[in-house]
Amino acid sequence: MWWPRPEPDPDDPPQDPDYSDGECDCLMAAAAPGQSPYFDGVKWADMDAENAMAICADLLLKDQDVDAEVVAAFGRALIKGGKLEMALEFSELAAMEGSGLAMNTLASLYNDGEIVPTEHETAFAWYMTAAETGLPMGMHNVAYGYENGKGIAPNIDKALYYYERAAFFGYEPSLLHLGVIYREDTHVARDMQRTVDYLKMAAPNGSADAAARLGYIYEIGENGYFKDIEQALDYHFQAARQNNVVALHNLGSLTYHGRDGVPQDTEAVLLFWGRAAKLGDVKSQRKFGRLLYETGDVEEALRFLRLAAEQGDDEAQKLIRQIEGG
Repeated sequence: MWWPRPEPDPDDPPQDPDYSDGECDCLMAAAAPGQSPYFDGVKWADMDAENAMAICADLLLKDQDVDAEVVAAFGRALIKGGKLEMALEFSELAAMEGSGLAMNTLASLYNDGEIVPTEHETAFAWYMTAAETGLPMGMHNVAYGYENGKGIAPNIDKALYYYERAAFFGYEPSLLHLGVIYREDTHVARDMQRTVDYLKMAAPNGSADAAARLGYIYEIGENGYFKDIEQALDYHFQAARQNNVVALHNLGSLTYHGRDGVPQDTEAVLLFWGRAAKLGDVKSQRKFGRLLYETGDVEEALRFLRLAAEQGDDEAQKLIRQIEGG
């Protein structure tokens, strides 16, 4: 039987969870961020589903007496790998044994409606149950439901409460989203200091989006927040190292115009806009194409301008006509 291990009391001394080597391998490959205090978890985009499924399946074939959270991690890997029916089966087993992650997985299946009927109310109920186990991901999803009225009546106060609960555990998506909420002046009054505080907590956890937003805030002094070009560059580069196209585009613009003491450097601009253009950023494709034309590389210029035009960029289309007509 798969038995859950309760979350430790933060006031108690750390205890060895006594996972087997196989359980550790499965959790390291497929556990979600915030699922366990003993593992960092793997972000969805970073999970190698085939590898995770193989590791966890090998364990479960050898040993049925494993922790419910390990079974839940296997269910998560199965979803990433597109094995939805198996994911449902294993997640139901782990949820019955108290796994918050498995409950969250079941909720996502009811939201998607691919192998079970779409039932947003049922999904929200599972998210709430996951949140009550202490799973930050569950708290975040409950907050999203309250914010957007998905499966429950909208309630921004309750949404903020659950986002803040998840943020307390360092859950990156909640930290980032709280920063966005306090920046946008829609649900709550704009508060740029709270925005920056939340984004600064998300950025060190690897959120390139948070770093890019901080870079922009410091670059322009957004909404009255003070400008600081050194901090702007630090955050832009932090995000750019993770291939964030917004940061790459903004670094290119700063370097192209030589603004705020940043030296003008065509080679650097080509590097920044070129990287963003190859990652699919429309504005960077247009600006990179135009710069290539200015430096004499007409063939490559047209290639990137056409990529931008195909995505609906009218300015790129005008440039193409000017170049081909000239």
